[in-house]
Amino acid sequence: MINMKISTYITIAFVLFFFGIITALHIDSKRYEPDYKIIQEIRSEAYKVVRSNKLEELDVEKWNNYISKADKFFSLEKVFPYEINSSAWFVYGNYKKYNDLEALNLAKSWCEKAYKVQPESLYITDTFACILFDLGYIERAVELETFAVKKAIEEKHHLLKWYKPRLEKFEKALQEQTSKEQ
Repeated sequence: MINMKISTYITIAFVLFFFGIITALHIDSKRYEPDYKIIQEIRSEAYKVVRSNKLEELDVEKWNNYISKADKFFSLEKVFPYEINSSAWFVYGNYKKYNDLEALNLAKSWCEKAYKVQPESLYITDTFACILFDLGYIERAVELETFAVKKAIEEKHHLLKWYKPRLEKFEKALQEQTSKEQ
């Protein structure tokens, strides 16, 4: 047997282990690649329409196709929190145009998944709160938006200018709901 130091064996074992992990991750990522490419293409198409202020170009068929493929992708066991948030925000911003409360409910389930993974994210928390508010979960929306506002204040985040008025709107709706119940 070749005469080597223990440190050489350890180095060789580490290198083999490292390349084994990289190979496993690569194989795993290949499993999701086709779905990920589909959602990226659809999202890209949708954002081009939004950026060009031609939302009318996103007809009902394209909208339904987007929702269907996004739901398929976000139903995978792997979670992509910021991809979910972007798509959920897109749905939130456009579901009324298509009178598609079902899409908003799907966005809620996606966002809930992202929130469980990234509960400290201002973006995800705010999106989740907005969706819940529009679905009538006002009390939970107030809780989430309150967290987003407090965290935005702590971080001196530029989105605070959007979060504060939203929280005020949610709190007003909650007060109205509470007074109706009494």
